[in-house]
Amino acid sequence: MSQPSIGASPQGGKNGPHVRYGVSDPISLQEAEAHDLVLSEQMRDHLETVFPTETAEGMDRRQGVLQELERMFHDWMSKLCLEANLPEEEIRKSTVKITTLGSYRLGVVHPGSDIDTLCIAPPVIRREDFFSTFASQLEQHEDVTECVPIPDAYTPIVKLKMRGVCIDLLFARLARAPEAELAEEVVKEDEVLKNMDEKSVRCLNGFRVADQILNLVPDQETFRRTLRFIKYWARRRGVYSNIVGFFGGITWSLLVARICQLYPYYAPNQLINRLRAFGAWPYTARSAHPCLAGPCSAGKPASPMAQPPSPRHFIPTPPEEPRQRPRRPVHAFQGKSSSQKDVSQSRPSLGNQTRTAPPTPDESSASREKRRTEQEAEVSDVDLKKINEQLAKRKPSIHGGRSFFKWSFRFFRLYHQWNWTRPVTLCDIVDPANVPGMTSFKVWNPKTNPADRQHVMPVITPAFPSMNSTHNVTETTKRILLDEFKRGFELVQNVEGNKAEWSDVYAPFPFFDEFKHFLMIEILATSEDVYNKFSGWVESKLRILVMQLEAVNGMRIHPNPLQYTLPKDGDANWPFGCGMFLGLIFTPEAGAQPDLQIDLRPAITAFMEVILSWADRDANVGQFRMRLKRLAAADLPDYVTDVGDGRKRAVGASSAPHDRIPKRFKATANGV
Repeated sequence: MSQPSIGASPQGGKNGPHVRYGVSDPISLQEAEAHDLVLSEQMRDHLETVFPTETAEGMDRRQGVLQELERMFHDWMSKLCLEANLPEEEIRKSTVKITTLGSYRLGVVHPGSDIDTLCIAPPVIRREDFFSTFASQLEQHEDVTECVPIPDAYTPIVKLKMRGVCIDLLFARLARAPEAELAEEVVKEDEVLKNMDEKSVRCLNGFRVADQILNLVPDQETFRRTLRFIKYWARRRGVYSNIVGFFGGITWSLLVARICQLYPYYAPNQLINRLRAFGAWPYTARSAHPCLAGPCSAGKPASPMAQPPSPRHFIPTPPEEPRQRPRRPVHAFQGKSSSQKDVSQSRPSLGNQTRTAPPTPDESSASREKRRTEQEAEVSDVDLKKINEQLAKRKPSIHGGRSFFKWSFRFFRLYHQWNWTRPVTLCDIVDPANVPGMTSFKVWNPKTNPADRQHVMPVITPAFPSMNSTHNVTETTKRILLDEFKRGFELVQNVEGNKAEWSDVYAPFPFFDEFKHFLMIEILATSEDVYNKFSGWVESKLRILVMQLEAVNGMRIHPNPLQYTLPKDGDANWPFGCGMFLGLIFTPEAGAQPDLQIDLRPAITAFMEVILSWADRDANVGQFRMRLKRLAAADLPDYVTDVGDGRKRAVGASSAPHDRIPKRFKATANGV
């Protein structure tokens, strides 16, 4: 396929210079137009009203919390080193640091967000000490109001609240101790992973992934503004929760970053609607693995983007005022992709690949749209080779990170159409067999790992070893996510046509008005400490219940990721508690028929057996309880409120005409 030239685009806009980020050529080089800028400013203003960025005072408070954590971590490590009789010089070298990851490192911070924090420790510090003695020090600190160590989690974590700021604290133990001032730079290199334990690698990769995302997007400010919108939309629509089976923060960041790569000059509003197309890309996890390559771009950005400022004490780069994109070098790549005519049916091989011809200036809008869809199908099958040549520095873009509309449009469109049997990737997946000393690491590869073939919506992290950030997604949550992508695309189209407002796009999902039947899970405890531990355990296993209920014939389910606090004036025997809910739908499409008996007992029994395996069960006998009950909408408890504005829901109202219960229904559940 010929490279688009600088100048007028087939759509009537202006094309920027050819660039390439990630594993494929961009779908469009078109720059934002005046209409997109207007829509984007409207979207930005409204978002700032309902989902504002953190204030300067709030950032100062967060900085103070991180400084205090680093001081405590430093003092604690120094004490352990002295107890181990290490020389003073060795202690100085062994003192590493605390850094941030996740949305905080990406620069997407709002007043209610937590801080994902990583403690990087030298080899002399054991993980057991961190989760015992250091966690105890945190609990005793006068500014800490909550502290829950979870050492047995897949990614061990300490959850705490200090001075009103929620912190998720991870721990990584290095195999070799670098100089303290070089720690952040050292851990960006793959070499540091050699001889590290598996849990430390997982924790460290959170930092490495966030760092690479910023290096793999064309414009960091446009990426941040688009991500803010998507995160707010996902929370309001009830699809922001990795633990329940939806997408977590890192997955939404990866999806936005991929859109930025495919449309490097688009405005944020254009990108958001393009996310709809990610449902039609014809790839399968069971076919040959096209993304595995030698040790090139994973860990090495496709373009040498300027690193973001790294202010002292981990304060991310604050959102800047609209500005033009600075000049910086970009690279062109060569690659191959297959042309697809029927993206929903065909599964192209990696051989004999050709490119579609570029559009002609007089091409009709329908033909252009068809060609664009085919191009979007091509991108997933690109076989990235290597950097070929360096182009001239990019001239400033006209949107300078200001326009949201086209990015929003492309976001929803692209991910709704994506064929999710193949992965979303930002760069090549490095095969550990090609990296000396790294063969012991497990990298996502459905060709060799049977478990990876079961992943239904794979979104792969860019840092080595590459992992799937969506392993918790089930068929149920996949269906819900695709429905939300479709809805978002249609509403953004209406916004463009002045038929809807931006507030309609991220209107809260009316969970308790949408369904007539629910499964309620109430978690109760006699103390706050036991409640925090037990509720975290139950929430982490809720995905198992979802998968068990998926197999029940005649019913579909809809998990709600929110927890609803039980009123303090409720049961005096259980002063701490919350409720979680799943919506139940009985439709012919799911196999429901008149006189069909639907028995939930096998699914619930299997779930309760998992809950009763809680490691702290014997130590807290009589201090916790879990109750499960099937409810009709009219019987929902009073503490249930609407997701968005906190109003009491209208009991019994339903906007789901398809939700009709069979004539005979039977469901029973035992409590803990």
